[in-house]
This record gives sequence, structure tokens and C-alpha cells, in this order.
Amino acid sequence: MVLAVSIKTQINGGDTFKISGRINDANWDWNPLQEPVLYVIMPEGFTYSNLTVTNGTLSAPEFVGTFDKDGVAVKVWKYTIDIGTETRGQYQPDFTSKNMTVSMDVQTTDLAGKGIYHINDFIGITTKDFKEIGAEIKPEHWDRSNWNTSQYTSLFGNSVNSGETMVSLSERPGINIAQASAIAAASTLSVKDGITGSVTDYTYDSANKDATTPVLQRGDTATVHIAVRNNTGNTANTTQLFVPLLSKSVNRGAGITPEGATQLPLALESVNSSSNFSHKYIKLNPGVTYDANHAPQPSDYTVVTNPAEADMVLFTSTRALAANSGGFVDVTYKVADNVDASYTSKRSVFSSVLDYDIAGNHSTRSLSTHALSFAGIDITIKKIWKDNNNAAGKRPTPADFGANNLELTNDKNLDTSVVTPTVTDNGDNTYTIVYRGLRKYVDNTATDTVSYTITETPLNYYYAERTHIFTAEQYTETQTLTNEHRVMPAIVNPSVKKEVTGDVPVEIHPGYPSPVSLLDSLLNGGAADVANPPGAGNDGLSDSLIDGLINDFLENGSEDEADAPNVFVFELRRLDPSSPMPEGSTGDTARTRKNSCW
Repeated sequence: MVLAVSIKTQINGGDTFKISGRINDANWDWNPLQEPVLYVIMPEGFTYSNLTVTNGTLSAPEFVGTFDKDGVAVKVWKYTIDIGTETRGQYQPDFTSKNMTVSMDVQTTDLAGKGIYHINDFIGITTKDFKEIGAEIKPEHWDRSNWNTSQYTSLFGNSVNSGETMVSLSERPGINIAQASAIAAASTLSVKDGITGSVTDYTYDSANKDATTPVLQRGDTATVHIAVRNNTGNTANTTQLFVPLLSKSVNRGAGITPEGATQLPLALESVNSSSNFSHKYIKLNPGVTYDANHAPQPSDYTVVTNPAEADMVLFTSTRALAANSGGFVDVTYKVADNVDASYTSKRSVFSSVLDYDIAGNHSTRSLSTHALSFAGIDITIKKIWKDNNNAAGKRPTPADFGANNLELTNDKNLDTSVVTPTVTDNGDNTYTIVYRGLRKYVDNTATDTVSYTITETPLNYYYAERTHIFTAEQYTETQTLTNEHRVMPAIVNPSVKKEVTGDVPVEIHPGYPSPVSLLDSLLNGGAADVANPPGAGNDGLSDSLIDGLINDFLENGSEDEADAPNVFVFELRRLDPSSPMPEGSTGDTARTRKNSCW
């Protein structure tokens, strides 16, 4: 099934070795719908590059996840292999068989565990839908040693190959990793893009700050990952890691904030660690600072339960760190809710600290320095209410208006459905609406600026001068939305009466309006239009009210004695002096006449 070689048999931590081998597909059943799948597995201290495969095309890598194997973080990536339109394997009609050569370079660091590794520690081979099609793996005559990934099956669970063991490239000698005697620790910073989900690692260089500082936007997260490995040959009785929290602007000295007080407020998103570390939150005493390679002492801090009050996360090993064992911790940050555009380009520069004890001898070391900055935009709107100081009580509260009457959209199809503005009542018949710290770019490459549109949902009882603020207006100055309250005239009683005498049935003449249509026309096209202009909403002319007026009209209809037959008078009386009236009317009463014929 597979045959493989590894070029070297022994290296020191920090060196590189090469993996290569041949996959013989004679015993597979591969076709365009059932293609090969390759998993790359990297324990802490190992990274890979230059992955290639012949007689197939590798897909882009899909990051599967990180798994804790006895205190060692193991990362997994998945690749599919496109074999084109071919069919291969003994189950195919033409018994087509080809070899695929897999090759990659593996780089080690001082975090790589000492010992012998085999190719099945780094590569797993399977087929698409392995479990669903009832596939099985079995060793072939050339598979003598280390031919499968059974050492990972329970660890990965259903996340890898549906929980089934994979085959690998069988070989016997392996490669022996040696390390210098030391407690190894490395701190890395990675940023996950909130839109694309891509993860990028960053190494800060104080001589090239802008190029090596990741820019966070709303929705992104940044994770500090620290791995520790005991390569001393002795047991480390206690191992501690101090990781800064960044919600406050504070200078803790060159050992923790090497470039002075942090400038960008970041909230704590999550804390994670291997099973052999626990954590607690500590609040440092005011004014304490630390030089490089110095750690806080118990008298320097108090333990708190609320992370928002804390200055650092303190991780402590729950058991002695035995020789050639390790652990890891993760602290993930996000942009704080109160961060707005004024923080654009602000930077927080920070370092974590390792402290350990071997046979009563303490050693402390400052770890790698990291930096984070921010990019965002604010949109500010002034809402003007022309409603006589809310005399009618129809104005929505600031919270209700922000949650229910404003919609934020953009030209890049970013999901802003959960974004709610801050709305403040200024006490002068205006609200101030602020969308803070919105994403400025589609991703973090600053190449594609997002443009936003704010739409106001029409309010009942109000006439809006405009309902949209478009992209070109948003960044230059505060924009305004104005709503004017329009009160409908109160319909007291249509003073209409119709008397019919004689024994001739009432008939509606074809082509003439009926009493129903007359009243409906009046209510929807006469004086009502003045009080209910487009977009103003409806103030009480409900279907039930109209029905009642029509029924009253039909029961009590009468001609106006001052007019010719079949002329009907409708009268509307205004109760609210501020209510608009039809053009040409005077006082608080409006009269109109309609012609009809029976």
C-alpha cells in the first residue's frame, strides 16, 4: 500500500529533516468521486513546508484543529488530492495503478520532544468518505512497521477521518530528535480574521514595527500561544507563566510592556491550556513594574475572579513537569466594545514571563515580545425630533430606536445584523447615534475599504425628511435624520344623511361611485392625505373604523338640503389645533361635497 524513506536518522532540535515516500494505489478504489485524502500532523516543536505529491493535485490546506496529547499541542491539516478523471485501483475495470510520491520538509525547534519519530507521526492517508463507504485498512506485505496512525485515533476522534485509523508511510528506523539540556519555552502570536477565518502568525520586530504588527479589526481575535518543554533531564517542580491582559493602559516595565504603557484596550475572549496547567486571574499592586527576566511575586498581586479587573493570567503546572514532558497555554484577545476610530494605529506591545523551579533553584525568563494595533471607523448621526417635545408620547426610546428602527448594511456583504449602535438622548429633542469601531477593510490587508449605509425604518405618526445615509456621506461629518410628528385630524362624525322615499328599490347606476367608495375616497384621498403624507404612517384610520363609518353612512345617509339631489356633505372636525387641514379650509372644521347617483 505504501512504501517510504526518511532521509536522516538523527538530528538536534532546530534542524530540518525530509520525509518522502510512495503511495501505491493498487489496493485503493479511487475515482473522481472517491479521491485520496492526506492529513498532515504536526506535534508542538515541528513545522512543515514544501509539501508536494505526484500524479495528483493537492488542494489548499484546511486546518482541522489543535489537540492535547499528554501536554503537547498537536495540529492537524487536511488536503484532498485531485486525480482528475482517472479511476485507479484493483476495483476498477481496467485495474489502473499509479504511484504517488509524497514529499515534505519538517523543521524542528527546541520544543520538539526528544525521542524517535516515524512518518506515521506526521502523515495519515485515507480516502474521501472513508467511514461512510465502509472502507477498511490492512497492512500489505511491505508494511512491516509504523504503517498506521492508531496512536492518534482516540485523540482526534471524529474530527479526523470520521474517527477511523488511517494508513501512513511505513518505515522502521525513524528519526531521533536530541535536544540541549534546558527548559524550552516559546511564545507565538497568531491573528484569526473574523471574516475569512484565516489564521496568520506574526513575529514582532521593534526595528520594523509597522510591517510586523498585526492590525486587528472588529470581529478578529489574537491568540498568544506559549509552549513549554522540559529538556533538562530533571523534574521541574513548579512551572508558571504570566500572560498580560490588555484591557487597561498601564506601564508594567520593560519585562512586560517593553515600549511603555499599552495603548489599545483589548478584551479577554478565552483562556485555554493543556490538562497539566491551571489558571487564575491576578491584579497587580499599583505602580509595580518589572525589568526583563523578572516575574511578579505573590506579594505583588491579589487573586480576583473577574477577568476585567485583572492585569495578568497566571498559569501554574498542576504537577511536576517531568523530563521530556511539556505543556501549553493559550490566551485569546478581541477588540474591546469601547474601542472606536480614535484608537486607529494605537499599539499595545507586551511580553509574557516564564518562571520555573528545579530542585529549589528558580529561573525566570521574559518571552517573545508581541504587538497589536487597530483599524476601524465610526459613523455618527444626529437624529432630530420635530414633535413638540414628544407631546403625543409617540417617540421611541433611544434603546428601542437603535434596536428596531435602524439597519446597517454595507457593500461587501459583511454580516452586520448583530451590530447595534449606541443611542443617546441629548435632552434637546435630538438623539446622537454612534456606530463605533466598524470594520474598515474586508480583511486585514487594507486593500478594500468597506462602505456602509444606514437605513431608518419609517415610524408611525412621523414624516421622515430622508430615510437613508449613503456611503459617500459617512466619513466626512455628522449626518442628520429628521422626523416630524404629523397628527391626523380626528373624525368626529360625518354629518351625512340620505333619505329614500317611495317603493323603488335603491340601485347603483353603472359608472357612478357608490356610497362606500365615496367615503373610502374621502378617507384615503381627501383631508387624510394632508395629515398622512408618504412615509408618515397611519394614525388611526384602521379597517374597523372605516367599516364603521361606512355602515353609519349607509344607515343614515341624507342629501344636504342646501345642495342639489345626490350631493353629499362630509364634515371633519379638528380636535388638535396642531393638526393640518385641507387646503382652503378655515377654522377647525373641513367640509367637502361628493356627487353620486342611485
